Amino acid sequence: MKRFTHTILFVLFGAVISTLMGFIVYEHGRQHIHDIKIKISRTENGGFLNNELMLNTVKEMEGIDSVPIAHFDLTALENKLISNPFIDHVDAFINIKRDLIVNIKEREAILRIYLPDNSSFYVDRDGNLFPLCSRFTPLLIIANGYINAPKPGEHATIYDTIFTKTEIPELYYLASKIVANPLLKSQISQIYVNSVGEYDLIPELGSHSIKLGKTDHLDEKLRNLDSFYRKKLVKEGWEKYEIINLMYTNQIVCTKK
Repeated sequence: MKRFTHTILFVLFGAVISTLMGFIVYEHGRQHIHDIKIKISRTENGGFLNNELMLNTVKEMEGIDSVPIAHFDLTALENKLISNPFIDHVDAFINIKRDLIVNIKEREAILRIYLPDNSSFYVDRDGNLFPLCSRFTPLLIIANGYINAPKPGEHATIYDTIFTKTEIPELYYLASKIVANPLLKSQISQIYVNSVGEYDLIPELGSHSIKLGKTDHLDEKLRNLDSFYRKKLVKEGWEKYEIINLMYTNQIVCTKK
């Protein structure tokens, strides 16, 4: 009998809690948004977005002040924000305090590519191409030279078929490898595509040039360059060599000034 009574009480307690939670959710849904809180996540090399700009964009959303929480379209808000070329990801939700929380991840550019007409665009870590920003110019590796590629449209990526036979995918591949190495990331400032489609790297320190050639055996070439910088140039100085040639298998050939 006692077990039966406990079971009945447990069921009644569960029913009361469920009813109470349902009432809370119902009442919460009838209310309106109380406040808007924007959080922008970015790397140290970011700044395309700011809170004021994003807050104004959110406030333009239809029904932001008048529609009950239960009927506010969070998906439409996320879609509106993600159309911004400088936004990588958006997650929006409304908490129990009726605050609209908008978490935004900013695109992280790793490369700026200049076309022959001097127009340029950014490439992010995932291979997305996006335009310049009048509010912010990041310090990045730049690529220029004989780059035969069309100007990217909206939502373009390096994987689009129009870029398949261009230098864009290889430039992204090369820049990704460079920025993954802390020393080379700080030292390589430019990638130049020469007239025969080979790559020269221009350093931040020193007046030498680095002949990379094609991107075959790229990991080995960059590993050799990293080792050369650490073991040779640190001791001998940054101005001793005119050319550092990485085009030969498993060796570096240098030309002194």
